[in-house]
Amino acid sequence: MAENPDFNYNPRCDKLNIIQMGFADDLLLFCRGDVVSTQLLYKQFQQFSMASGLIANQGKSAVYFGGVPEQIQQQIIRLGFSVGTLPFRYLGVPLGSKRLTIGQCHPILERMVRRVTSWTSKMLSYVGRLQLIRSVLIAIEKFWSQIFILPKKVIQRIEQICKRFLWNGNNECSKKALVAWDKICVPKSAGGLNIVDIYTWIKASILKNYWNLCKKKDRLWIQWIWQQIYKWQGIQRQAMRWKEEIEWAQKHASGNSARAEIYRMSLAGSVYYTWLDRNNKIFQQKTRPATAIVRQIIQDIHCKGRMRKKLAPLLKQLDYYPS
Repeated sequence: MAENPDFNYNPRCDKLNIIQMGFADDLLLFCRGDVVSTQLLYKQFQQFSMASGLIANQGKSAVYFGGVPEQIQQQIIRLGFSVGTLPFRYLGVPLGSKRLTIGQCHPILERMVRRVTSWTSKMLSYVGRLQLIRSVLIAIEKFWSQIFILPKKVIQRIEQICKRFLWNGNNECSKKALVAWDKICVPKSAGGLNIVDIYTWIKASILKNYWNLCKKKDRLWIQWIWQQIYKWQGIQRQAMRWKEEIEWAQKHASGNSARAEIYRMSLAGSVYYTWLDRNNKIFQQKTRPATAIVRQIIQDIHCKGRMRKKLAPLLKQLDYYPS
């Protein structure tokens, strides 16, 4: 497909040459919203089905549009797939183009409530409930928090479900807690019950993503952020691993040229604003999308670089408000 001149990548997937993403027997296909690209992609998939014997389930398949005219949508729909709407469920979690809302988190809350209200759970002792909280309820929350930053009200509701189940055996508030929850969420050696503190775990999940941002540049979503910085500077190459990135900088971005200096400013700004955003998320509960961080880095380089005569001519050629 990549070698076919008539095929157009999705605008967000062009730089990284992304056409498909798959996990187990689930498959996501991407292309630009035009009839020719869609037909080529569908034809290629049919050839794959004939060769492998794997056929798409029409009842579970859908096409998702973004910024595509209605007339073109109708022509694409004739291929036989139904139209889906965002967000949709994938691997048990909602996938969408916007920040996760409280309403989209209802599946995790409903799943936890079903666990604590089943008849088998009602027959458990304190020790049994404690084990179910640690091995099942907290595990459900961990799965979601490693993918999304959960809204604060959802975190409070999850903690409430765990509290009520431990002391009451259900999801009803019928009596007071015997011990404060923050004292329970400490190791047994410190007098607690070794329950994972949800807020601490979410902070650790956020830090894990930032560590990946700096250390695992082979990851697809990390490559996308770095591609935006490269695109702004006019650098035509793929993002590499962190070690290879430093070696490239030492070889090509050293010296006193204007481009080399702007690249070094980009690298320093990326580290600074990434950690600044990380601290805002943890201590002030403020979040920003990746595009806003990229824009902040670029605008900061413009403000500081214009004070230097050597950088000003090159910065005039670079966009101050990147899309």
